[in-house]
Amino acid sequence: FELKGMNRISFLRVIGTQMACPALDIENGFLKALGTADNFNVSDTSLVLNRARMAPLARLRAVKSE
Repeated sequence: FELKGMNRISFLRVIGTQMACPALDIENGFLKALGTADNFNVSDTSLVLNRARMAPLARLRAVKSE
């Protein structure tokens, strides 16, 4: 990925194996979100990827593991 100023981001050369994910539609949607995102927001527990002023493309939440 490349950070471009305040809250601007681009993901370069995004690829997937299409072998490790049992739900391929989820993997494809995630890869599409990464390739489309141009900005982000961060809070205490989440990262939100956005495109322009449209609705969020992906919302990633930190989960505490035990």
